[in-house]
Amino acid sequence: MKNWLQSGYNTYSKNGETFMIPGLLGTTPEVVIPRSQISWMLDQPDHVISTAAAHYDILNGDYSFVDKILLKYPYHEHVVHRSLPRHLAALIPEINEQVRICVDDIYGTDDSQWNKVNIWDCLMRLIPRVTNRMLVGQALCDNPEYIDNMINFTLDVTRDLMVFPMVPTIAKPILGPLAGLTAKYHYHKTAKHSIPLIKQRLHNMQRKGAGDMAFKNWEIPNDYLSWTITTAQAEGRMDELDPVRISQRLLPLNFAAIHTTSITALHVFLDILGYDREQNIIDSLREEVINELNKEPVGQWNKAKLASLHRMDSVIRESMRVNAISQTMLMRKVIAPGGVTNDNTGQHFPQGTMLSCPLWCTQHDKDIFGDGADLYDAFRYSRQREEYDGKTDDEKTSQDGLKIAKMGMVTTSVEHYGFGHGRHACPGRFFVAHELKMLIAYMLLSYDMKSHDKRPDPKCIGKAMIPPTDATMELKRRRSQV
Repeated sequence: MKNWLQSGYNTYSKNGETFMIPGLLGTTPEVVIPRSQISWMLDQPDHVISTAAAHYDILNGDYSFVDKILLKYPYHEHVVHRSLPRHLAALIPEINEQVRICVDDIYGTDDSQWNKVNIWDCLMRLIPRVTNRMLVGQALCDNPEYIDNMINFTLDVTRDLMVFPMVPTIAKPILGPLAGLTAKYHYHKTAKHSIPLIKQRLHNMQRKGAGDMAFKNWEIPNDYLSWTITTAQAEGRMDELDPVRISQRLLPLNFAAIHTTSITALHVFLDILGYDREQNIIDSLREEVINELNKEPVGQWNKAKLASLHRMDSVIRESMRVNAISQTMLMRKVIAPGGVTNDNTGQHFPQGTMLSCPLWCTQHDKDIFGDGADLYDAFRYSRQREEYDGKTDDEKTSQDGLKIAKMGMVTTSVEHYGFGHGRHACPGRFFVAHELKMLIAYMLLSYDMKSHDKRPDPKCIGKAMIPPTDATMELKRRRSQV
């Protein structure tokens, strides 16, 4: 499939034309849109070309997510889009605290010996807890039964994602509900903890809103539960105030956060360790982290300091570029009854057509990234920023400034869309950026890590790029964080 896509990209995409990849192992065939037409596709209204419909099909929405409405009408995405940017800065101290708690717990504090750990296993224990500090707050993010079953739910969906396309269509109505039983089981295990918390939150927010003096000094927690309650109340969405519905919407949020963030973090650590000897990554990042933490307020992270970690931002963005999690991205489904016609090219796409864009090929294109497009260059982006910052005001141009501003890991474009692009770009990417930066910073300050002789490569299965989940690293607690 990888060679097929590359051939199609070279022959058609680079000439502004579409091409089709077959549906292997029961998956739906895709029409691959060239980079020159991505903006056209993303500009189409949702009732013509739908993101939700594509995700519903890919993630087996009929069976995998407890209730069909969760993916058909992703209200949780609306809440995150609306609320996270406004509340993110205030979340930073809590997330940093949670990172410290989880890292110390999972990697240990023994500074007398080197320990070998499986990177993926550690991240799959860490990322869910940090993510749920933002979703459900401190009271539940460290609850073992809640976290373990939320992780198992994401594994259920991933299993069905890989296996279910191979099931014959005639058998899906029978096998689908059976396959969905494990997801329902793990949901009910999480709901045992989340629903009582949600009911209590609804009660407390209602009493505070009504002016109950007993709640005068009670502060509304800054997490997704509070955001979704506030948003649903403001919009008159009584259906989204149902405690069961709120608890169910935690499922797709956790799936998206745990799955993609853990894979991204795994690749980042493998790149740091695999290329450190050549590029001096660890010392460079550690120096940058110490410099930022020495600024006021000393020893604390805030939005400005995290934004100033240009080298770390470059390390993560470059890792996302080289290690795309899928060969195609920006999945969309044509749902308009009469299909849709691209006025730029005259090409017509019938209803039901699945559209995608060639992520891996684009991010390895030498015409875009130069002769080193296939190579990991940790400071590819920060080096350009540092060169720009070193110029005098007279030497700087507005064009250069604009180019530099677009180099951040959360800035999406038709050449960088691992987080998606356009109005449906991942709403949680700003949280992920802060989460990963604080995690890497604390790891660098708290542990010495041995570089790898060779970076293990991902495996290509169909369109998916499977990360090396058996990779390990050796680390030892540092006696001083300076």
